[in-house]
Amino acid sequence: MGHLGEDNIKKLAKMAEGMKIKVGTSVRVCEACMLGKQTWQPSHNSATRANEPLELVHSDLCGPITPTTFGGAKYYILFVDDFTRMMHIYPLKGKTTAEVLERFKEYKAEVEKQTGNEIKRSRTNGGSEYQK
Repeated sequence: MGHLGEDNIKKLAKMAEGMKIKVGTSVRVCEACMLGKQTWQPSHNSATRANEPLELVHSDLCGPITPTTFGGAKYYILFVDDFTRMMHIYPLKGKTTAEVLERFKEYKAEVEKQTGNEIKRSRTNGGSEYQK
């Protein structure tokens, strides 16, 4: 939702019959619009893209999914290589730290063997989503 700016109101007056704007009338500034246009400074340095495969790997834990898979998985973990944007998805029966670590080890062994590179950095949205 938003309001038309002053220039657009003047254009609208020319397009509509019977609409007139008094000369010298100023448009009031809507406080909600002004607040909505304010921006926040980032609380961190901007991220840079990776320059080679496995320089940076993003991961996210998703679920619970319904219905569960035939194998009983309720969750999945996604790994994305920042450079190639290649994605790997692994099903999980739970979201325990131990199960996530096992899938990460599988992923790490597979992609490092395929690329000949080692994972340098990993980025997640936090560890609070894992259960012990």
